[in-house]
Amino acid sequence: MGISRGDKKRNLNFIMSFIRTFDVLNRYLELELFKYKTSPIRFAVMNAMIVHGGQMTPTAISKWTYRSPRTITSMLDSLEQDGLIRREPNTKDRRSINAVVTEKGWEHTSKLIPAVDRIDQRALSCLSEDELNTLNNIHKKLRKHVLVEIDKSNAGTQ
Repeated sequence: MGISRGDKKRNLNFIMSFIRTFDVLNRYLELELFKYKTSPIRFAVMNAMIVHGGQMTPTAISKWTYRSPRTITSMLDSLEQDGLIRREPNTKDRRSINAVVTEKGWEHTSKLIPAVDRIDQRALSCLSEDELNTLNNIHKKLRKHVLVEIDKSNAGTQ
């Protein structure tokens, strides 16, 4: 049997609704983080490194943030120029480097975390605790499924 025309339209509507919601949330985050002279991707990279003890390889950051290695390299250049990170040789793999959060980077990011929490609370205040839990579970399930699909797509291009 296949997917009917109605099912195709419904699926497209789900994806487009998801994209529009993400775009609206991302724009809100951009506007709020601009007040702190940062962006969602800068915060995501710094937060990833903080969560991982203050250092990560660019490849690991790329995988954690779902961004291309080229994007991460450019972001690390910018963060290094601003004194928020430094690059050091990776003692476990001579072919790679670690991005390491500097003291200035720790201070900067620790100031942003409460701001991001407030943004999160304001953006999601229209949802009940049960709705938030359900939404979070759905996002995890969807993310896990789509990451498998990405791996399949990547396997075909290598």
